[in-house]
Amino acid sequence: MEHSQRFQDEYKTNALVILKSDMLYFKKYTALVTLDSLLTTLYYPPPIK
Repeated sequence: MEHSQRFQDEYKTNALVILKSDMLYFKKYTALVTLDSLLTTLYYPPPIK
């Protein structure tokens, strides 16, 4: 019983860590994509129609 509880706690902790690093990665990725599109807009302005 004790072992199962400890395992569940570890699992929850690991899940939280993975979730946090996932969010961090997602934020970095979003920031990079945003920056990329901004730079693209600056360097290659859309053709005026």
